[in-house]
Amino acid sequence: PLDLVGGSASTAEMPKLLLPMALTQSLVGEPFTGYLHLSNVSDAPVSNVILKVELQIGHSKFILFNNATSPVESVAPGDFFDAVVAYELRDAGTYILTCNVSYLPAGFPAGT
Repeated sequence: PLDLVGGSASTAEMPKLLLPMALTQSLVGEPFTGYLHLSNVSDAPVSNVILKVELQIGHSKFILFNNATSPVESVAPGDFFDAVVAYELRDAGTYILTCNVSYLPAGFPAGT
């Protein structure tokens, strides 16, 4: 299956999620940029890959990436899908980044 942060021994050297773990020294007005690398580490292809990335501060949520209307058709074994997200940090406070991934395993019919 697709892997964001783990990996097998053969893929351990390849980063899966490159995001700062703490934004303690970020200043208001600075840009936040994240690189997401979704890799299929299984032996079977996956299809209908959807990635949704949201940034929340307080009660406000901002969608940074969402390909639900145009999912990645297929990711073969050993292949990957990359996305870059960016947002200007306009307000002081705690930011919460949420990444949701969905996909269909091989042989699973779409729309079920």
